[in-house]
Amino acid sequence: MKNPRIVLWPLAFFPWIDYLVRTVCDFHGFHFLPGPVWDELFLVFCMVLVLFGSRTGPGMPDLSGPVRWCFLTFVLACALSLSVNGVPFRMGVEALRVTFQPMLYALITMVLLRDEGLRDEFIKLIILSGVLIALVGLGQYALGIESRRWVNKPNMEQFRIVSIFANPNALAGYLNMVLAFSLARAWYGHGGRGMIFSAASLVLAACLVVTFSRGAWLACFIMILFYGITTRRGRIPVIVSSAVIVLLAVSADVATRVAELFGSAYYEQSAIYGRLAFWSKALATIQAHPLFGVGMGMAGGSLSIKHHLPGAGWIDNHYLKIGAEVGICGLISFVVLLFTLFVLSLRGGRGTGNHKERAVYLGISGVILTSAIQNLTASIWEALYVGVHFYAFVGMLFALRDPAVEHDGSAA
Repeated sequence: MKNPRIVLWPLAFFPWIDYLVRTVCDFHGFHFLPGPVWDELFLVFCMVLVLFGSRTGPGMPDLSGPVRWCFLTFVLACALSLSVNGVPFRMGVEALRVTFQPMLYALITMVLLRDEGLRDEFIKLIILSGVLIALVGLGQYALGIESRRWVNKPNMEQFRIVSIFANPNALAGYLNMVLAFSLARAWYGHGGRGMIFSAASLVLAACLVVTFSRGAWLACFIMILFYGITTRRGRIPVIVSSAVIVLLAVSADVATRVAELFGSAYYEQSAIYGRLAFWSKALATIQAHPLFGVGMGMAGGSLSIKHHLPGAGWIDNHYLKIGAEVGICGLISFVVLLFTLFVLSLRGGRGTGNHKERAVYLGISGVILTSAIQNLTASIWEALYVGVHFYAFVGMLFALRDPAVEHDGSAA
């Protein structure tokens, strides 16, 4: 492709474009271009440019055997869940779109990001976009601006910011992914560059704190420990103590939010209408329908609520949602797929002496780790702007592993 930036720049700023398109359409009543339509047009635009531009260039990188077979098994499980359960056509199409549309962005990045310079530029643009999103969120928190796209529950004491996103958990998931790369670049950076990426990480982390997403806090904390263990072990005490000091210094609301987890009232309420109740219902569904689930989109989540299905509600655990919808086989294949991708990123980082590549591999590992953990308490992959960048980073992993890619061994 002669000018891959035509695709890579809009992809890097995808959350901003998505926000602007949806805001303009909502404000002016442009119902002929709803969110899903613009999303699909953008994907078609990217795919056409990439496939047309790649006709004379190198083909698709080779996927490893375990990744290929896990993915195909997951696809088969999804197809069987739709056919065996007789899911209505419209519901099935929407469920497939939500699940597989973001995955197609992996094809785009695995073709376009084989060049080290383009990868570096793309990551910097992602970090810049994330910092701008974080600054908007911090501004919301400082000014106490309520977002029209997020309604706080009556019993919620904390003011949770969403920036340009639809809810705080999705924002937190996105910030964690960007943090994975900014921290990795700061880890291997030197001099002024290291300081710039460190400053970006502080801005992203500050915004992450005021999302008050406890699952995202835990995921970020584990990611930082993972970075310390796999790179420079001596930094762990400094990182841990700094994180604790920052959390305690930000506001008393942070301590209140954490303390809720140790009170009986939280679990009593959660067992009635909360995560414990949602998880129990999903587990019962898996037990009753272990082979094919109840069908994609039929167990719970945004689609079932949108279509007003009987008993529709949230599950707040992406893995239980998969198990309830497509069965145990689909769940196992998806989890093994994530684990395999994580192992490939670890091996890639250990097998290269190029600091920039090592930072990219570390960032991809961090993205997979934080996303996998946070999806234990929320289905953040259902948010398109989170899913798009998650799979774009997965595609970057295979672009790096392509044998045709030349490595110059340069430092960060």
